[in-house]
Amino acid sequence: MQPFGVTDKDRTPNGCTPNSKLIFVKVKIVPSTVDGRHQLLTSYLINDTLAVDAGSLSIGLTREEQLRLRSIVITHTHFDHVASLPLFIMD
Repeated sequence: MQPFGVTDKDRTPNGCTPNSKLIFVKVKIVPSTVDGRHQLLTSYLINDTLAVDAGSLSIGLTREEQLRLRSIVITHTHFDHVASLPLFIMD
């Protein structure tokens, strides 16, 4: 879908319109096992300050990474999405 009045010839080589700004988002899948081969719990870290789900926050993040978190969004309350939330809160 293109903004109204913008054609493909108006776009820059990276696909943006001349007045648009690129926004970069850092996403990290928080590991839930030591070897990282199997992902059993669900947690994503966005820009180091937002966690989406808390399955492995206290397991896969260092203390410093945990302290940088400002918000946690829980998508739903299945165990694999909230497992480490009590441990994270206690820390």
